[in-house]
Amino acid sequence: MAHQEGLSAEAKTAARAVREPPPPRPKRFYQRVSVDGPPFRVLLDDKPVSTPLRRPLVAPTRAMADAVAAEWDAQVTEVDPSSMHVMRLLATWIDKVADGRAAITDELLAHADADLICYRADNPADLKARQDRTWQPVLNGLRDRYGLSINVGEGVLPFTQLPATKSRLREVVDGLDAGRFTAAQAVAGITGSLALAITMADGATTAAGVFEAALLDELYQRDKWGEDNLARARRDAIAADLAGIEVFLKAL
Repeated sequence: MAHQEGLSAEAKTAARAVREPPPPRPKRFYQRVSVDGPPFRVLLDDKPVSTPLRRPLVAPTRAMADAVAAEWDAQVTEVDPSSMHVMRLLATWIDKVADGRAAITDELLAHADADLICYRADNPADLKARQDRTWQPVLNGLRDRYGLSINVGEGVLPFTQLPATKSRLREVVDGLDAGRFTAAQAVAGITGSLALAITMADGATTAAGVFEAALLDELYQRDKWGEDNLARARRDAIAADLAGIEVFLKAL
């Protein structure tokens, strides 16, 4: 799962915005946001919110419904869907994960050999040390919690994980409840790392920790050569995505 290819739509949009103005956003069309239930629903002027597939947007907890309601209420004069992270994750759960989890799992496992944190630099020495210091504890944690022995290599030449490792990875992913699975697939899509996705989904790291690990090489280049506006916009979008996933996880 290549890092660039795994960027969320919001991260790509933010990067393009440095070069071109954003498209117009819809105006805020409601006055009041509220929550009712159980079952917990978000209401806009007493009308329940639906998913993009027009399914009822029902939250599993009051905390999650409140988080979605806060996102709707935070829209001032225009509605910016890219700022509504919990709303999008809950809609993904309802519209995609509920019916298509097996296919999503297959896609995640198909990229197990390309996990970002398994490919270490052979030089320079300070980058290699930074990768080992940041990435290896993630893999050690997966080994200790799940018995996962994930191999790492140096350089960019591809290598494959052992069949037993992939089988155990599938068992771990299958063991995530639906909400944490939804979060994990989102993290994997943003970061290019299933290892980081599982680690955040099971609560072993934070959004800030995932950001530091996923953007390690880019942050290293920034520290060496200075800031770039396009890269910064992209990083800001990734940070916002991850922070939203963290809110979603805490609300489960």
